[in-house]
Amino acid sequence: LYIDPGVIAKAVEWMIQFQSPEGAFYEVSNSTYADRKMNSTTSWGWNDPIRYRNISLTAHVVISLTVIRDLPGDLGPRVAVARSRAISWLDRNLNLLDRNGDPYEVSIVAYAMMLAKSTSAEAAFGLLRRHAREEGGYMYWGRQPVPLPAQRLENQRPFLLPRLPHPFDA
Repeated sequence: LYIDPGVIAKAVEWMIQFQSPEGAFYEVSNSTYADRKMNSTTSWGWNDPIRYRNISLTAHVVISLTVIRDLPGDLGPRVAVARSRAISWLDRNLNLLDRNGDPYEVSIVAYAMMLAKSTSAEAAFGLLRRHAREEGGYMYWGRQPVPLPAQRLENQRPFLLPRLPHPFDA
């Protein structure tokens, strides 16, 4: 799929202008009905300063800035600096995910750090392993435990019955 490099360059310039001095990226939507499923740090409580940190948003921007290549002019070095600041910000805030993060946030941050070849990528994947849930020989990542489907024995052979719907089904 061909996308005009000028369009990509404009989008990247737009993204990097919304980076805080500490290195995090922040939302600029003025919508009061913004979708918060991707960034649960914004719902950690009104008095909690962590809710404004946008951990998963910063990880998404790091992924974007890591996979984009061949930017024109001085945009390439500006993107490298912005990506480096964002990665070090994620490194510094990894402990927040250990205490408060949900599996989605931990996984997207671990993926971003791995793509960007961060020195803390292994620590992020260790954190992801700690968020794993294991039941009945299965491993998964979820906000809540997912019950295993019921089994029925027929002729001494187990058969899985259909699983009931779950709130976090895809």
